[in-house]
Amino acid sequence: MVARIHGGNPEEVARKHGMDSKKIVDFSSNINPYGPPLTVINYLNQIKIEDIADYPDIRCADLRCLLAKKIAVNTDNLLVTNGSSEAIFLLANHFLPGRALIIIPTFCEYEVAIASVGGKIKRLRLKKEENFNLSPDAAIALLERVDMIFLCNPNNPTGNLHSRDALVRLLEEARRKDVFLVVDEAFMDFVSAKEDFTLKSLVSDFNNLAVLGSLTKFYSLAGLRVGYVVSNEILISKLSNRVPVWNVNAIAQKATVLALKDGDFERTALEKNVKAKEKLIISLNKTSCLKVYPSEANFLLVEIKRDGFNLEEFCSSLLSYGFYIRSCASFDGLSENFVRIAIRSEKENSNLVEAIEKVLLERGCE
Repeated sequence: MVARIHGGNPEEVARKHGMDSKKIVDFSSNINPYGPPLTVINYLNQIKIEDIADYPDIRCADLRCLLAKKIAVNTDNLLVTNGSSEAIFLLANHFLPGRALIIIPTFCEYEVAIASVGGKIKRLRLKKEENFNLSPDAAIALLERVDMIFLCNPNNPTGNLHSRDALVRLLEEARRKDVFLVVDEAFMDFVSAKEDFTLKSLVSDFNNLAVLGSLTKFYSLAGLRVGYVVSNEILISKLSNRVPVWNVNAIAQKATVLALKDGDFERTALEKNVKAKEKLIISLNKTSCLKVYPSEANFLLVEIKRDGFNLEEFCSSLLSYGFYIRSCASFDGLSENFVRIAIRSEKENSNLVEAIEKVLLERGCE
């Protein structure tokens, strides 16, 4: 079984190291640092008793209608879930694939979901020499041996964005081989030209496609757990019958509706993230022993180009300065010289770079 390790747990890290979690800046979790939107904060500060005493809307009607309009799909093609992780397990339990193809390195929950239903895993390893870009031919060559494909776009932890043309070609070939394709677009909202890359508009044309989305990463609502799956009407109807009743709580539904209505937040937050990322890349690239891989997401994959480097000590040293980054040692398909760094505010990013330079200098790397 794959190691089920995730970022975003500063409290646990603080307990382990005897630290105050409030003094840790969390660069391990890929959450928008500029949220939640003010309208959501105001709502959460004024929650009424009836907001928690009454049952939530079983069908998430208001959220579903607003979201369908925003992503330009019919409501019958959309199911709101308790985070996109619930959608991953729903699909695995529905299809019960004998063998699934997973493009690695990537999010571990695809493999966990497949294993939970007794499925086998076929892995296609992306190469760092090719900046972890996907060759559709390599994936197509494996279609005869699988029933289902999971891939992430933009990919976590590499941040690279697979082209729409490449994915459509894979989708067409998969349909011919009766293989179902799941594309996880959890980080697509951080892509400036996302309309040129998303596959959501194709779900009515391809009955072998499901696209996952997250509403908690971009809007900084990870603790509320809201995601969704877009697919053909028949599959959405079947998945709706599988999902637990009241799977999305009332607070999460209301907060997400308010977030989706805040167009100014969306534009401003995206601009800030792009600007902060560009500056962070420039700063990190000034250190000769670091390689920053191209990223269209709100995080960076960074390789430490030094043989015999102790990644655990490196991360621990940064933690002593108050910075928690994500070691990528648990990601299948990556060596132990990789870390993932989330994009935070420009000031926080600058402070992290300063700490990284100090820690690397202590190890003879400038």
